[in-house]
Amino acid sequence: MRKSVWTVERQVRLTVGILVLTSVALAYFVNIAWLFMTTFIGFGLVFAGFTSVCPMEGLISRCPWNRTKATPAHQS
Repeated sequence: MRKSVWTVERQVRLTVGILVLTSVALAYFVNIAWLFMTTFIGFGLVFAGFTSVCPMEGLISRCPWNRTKATPAHQS
């Protein structure tokens, strides 16, 4: 069975989607001020679009499951 590998870009999209949905739900059920979180995420997306720099991508790429496993050097 082959292990499914998600790209960092796909992981970023999933994370941002979950954060937006969570903040909207919190704004509806808890306090309208949670919409500031959605606004912050929106600004982050606009920033990433204009600059091609995505802080979320930097964070997710450093997660343990995205690190490449070092192979031991061939011993003679």
